[in-house]
Amino acid sequence: MALTSGEKQNKATVSSIQSRMGVVPTYSEDAIGLAAKNASAVLDVFAEREANKEEVAYKTDLKLKSRQSLLKLSRTHYDDPDGFTKAANSYINTLVEKAPNRFKDYAKSFTGNIAFEYGDRIFQEAKAQKDILAIDGFAINHNDFISQRNEAIMGLTPDEMQSYWTEALLPEISDTIVDYEKLYNSYPAAIQEQLKNSLGTPDRIDENGKLQKGTFNKTLLIGFETQRLISLAKQDLDAAQLADSLFIQSAGGIPENYITEVSKINAELQKWGMNYLDNPLHDKDDASVYKDTNMEERAFISSEVGKYIETWNSANEKNVKKQQIILDQNKEDVVNNTIAGMRDGEIYDEKQLRVLATKNGLTEDQLGRLMKENYKMEAIKEVSSQISIFEDGKVLSKMNQFDVNNLINNRTKTLQNLGVDIDEETLKDEAMMQQMYELINIEFEDMTRAMFNNMDLSTVSESGAAQNNLFLTSLLELSKTYGAVPDKLESYFGSAGTFNYEVQADRTELRNMAEFANNLNLTKGQPLAFSDSEANKTFANLVELHKEFQKVGRLDLKLANRTEKEINDILGVNTIGQYEALIVEKWVSQVYPQQTVLDEKIEHMNNVIKDNNLKFDKLMEDFFEDKQEDGPWWGFGFSDTDLLTGNNEFNIMGRDNQLEPSFQLVMQEAGEMIKVSVASMFSNDNYNINMTPDSLKKAYKKQLPYILNTIRSMGYAYDEN
Repeated sequence: MALTSGEKQNKATVSSIQSRMGVVPTYSEDAIGLAAKNASAVLDVFAEREANKEEVAYKTDLKLKSRQSLLKLSRTHYDDPDGFTKAANSYINTLVEKAPNRFKDYAKSFTGNIAFEYGDRIFQEAKAQKDILAIDGFAINHNDFISQRNEAIMGLTPDEMQSYWTEALLPEISDTIVDYEKLYNSYPAAIQEQLKNSLGTPDRIDENGKLQKGTFNKTLLIGFETQRLISLAKQDLDAAQLADSLFIQSAGGIPENYITEVSKINAELQKWGMNYLDNPLHDKDDASVYKDTNMEERAFISSEVGKYIETWNSANEKNVKKQQIILDQNKEDVVNNTIAGMRDGEIYDEKQLRVLATKNGLTEDQLGRLMKENYKMEAIKEVSSQISIFEDGKVLSKMNQFDVNNLINNRTKTLQNLGVDIDEETLKDEAMMQQMYELINIEFEDMTRAMFNNMDLSTVSESGAAQNNLFLTSLLELSKTYGAVPDKLESYFGSAGTFNYEVQADRTELRNMAEFANNLNLTKGQPLAFSDSEANKTFANLVELHKEFQKVGRLDLKLANRTEKEINDILGVNTIGQYEALIVEKWVSQVYPQQTVLDEKIEHMNNVIKDNNLKFDKLMEDFFEDKQEDGPWWGFGFSDTDLLTGNNEFNIMGRDNQLEPSFQLVMQEAGEMIKVSVASMFSNDNYNINMTPDSLKKAYKKQLPYILNTIRSMGYAYDEN
């Protein structure tokens, strides 16, 4: 039954009717009277049954729905007792107001009890949460207080500690003790037990009026006393460590049987600790010393200080090793800096090196390294000067390759006998590098040999030195004289495979490299001889790439003064940069196929074309036939007049004897470009599914106008103008 308001239902019984009419029921003992009496009794039973059923149904509905509603309110206000009370009272008042009159008291009583049950839970939970927050807040603040005061104690002298203890720390400790006592005494025994386990107990007065000391106060004071002693020990140890470090540095090492200042302080601290156990005031009696301790508590304090000293000593052992490392590193720095100077052209005699070693305390091994490096650099300069010289603006060879090889062989053996780890190839390359440095130094006057060793040749290419005939001729002369290419030059061209063709900056650098290779290739003289066939192949591929870049260059010039619409008509959705990227990707797919799937896409496309007998030449001719009117592709087809009939006819270059060779050139160029452009229209992930005869034809027709216009803009094709 719904909890709604309504009129109380009245059951019509004989007795009720008689009552309302003021008739006192009388029954005669005759048959009719007895029948009336019995009928009235039956009707009363039926009415009572209906009333009971109504009451049970209402209460059941009330219990179910009121519990659900109040439970929902308790969940909404789970952390807000006041909010739950207001919401529950509002709900109960509305419910009671709408209840039938004879059930109002019951509805108010039942829902009130349920609301109290849920409300009490919320209150207790909120109180518990509040208690937790209060206790956690005090604990966090207390720990911060201890940490900050411990930090303040570290480094204080005894006199400073006495002032800090009396003027600042003791008043703060007193406040903390009072606050904790209030906190502890405001909670029941269960929570006090938790506080006792985590923070300790406060001082208290027992039933006999005597002071019972708790653990909270003493723990706090013992902690600060421990920190005071740690601070004093650290100051003595730090001073001893500094004295040891200065002595070791000045002595150039740790002398044998040297007794460190730190070890002396450790001995004093150990003796001091034993005396402290018996009397905390054995060496000083002032306000900063916490005296209210027994021997067991002082043993704990001494143990904590001892743990800190052990940790400090462990770190100090590393410091001693560090001092030795610093000394060794200083010596190593001298060696490395001297070697760097040698490689930058500074040569020493043996006497100079020995003086240097003695002055800096170098070991025999370090002196030996300097000697060997000096021998090597001296030999490199000597060999390079004997093989060729730079005179009158060019490199002049003084030896043929046979004599060069003999000289390299003899000098290598001499160096090896002196203990230098070097082979013929290394000496030859170092000699070439020395002369290559001297060449580049002409362009970059302030460059040192060390800077040259770390320089990327792309710097040379960008500077314009790659186009300098003197520079190129000299490099080729070196290659011819030595019969090899310097490793630096070989590494530079070998780095072509590291460029990302999708990045404009990398394409620009690759373009410079290709131009560098082309200039070297065009310079008269013996071709460059790289050390392996792969390098020679890469160099040749760079020369071919330069030819492709030249086409882009011609395209740049042709489009320089065109409007944006005209450029869009020629290139379509592509830009010069995107067209350049396609060219580079095509080159990369051929030279470094592992870096792109373009070659795989083109191969798959060729297979589809072959398997389905597609004739793209026919598609091109059909395109010309369909596009007889002038347009951006005009120039590949033309109109002429038949002399016999006088009719105007459309023709294409491929059908004209004189123009047929040009047409074949166009077809060849278009064939190369169309494959790259069409293949690039298909995704790398699903090209093998989407490349069908129909999709290839559509892609071909879409790209063809732009390909033809690009070719024509590069300077190909017939032009009546």
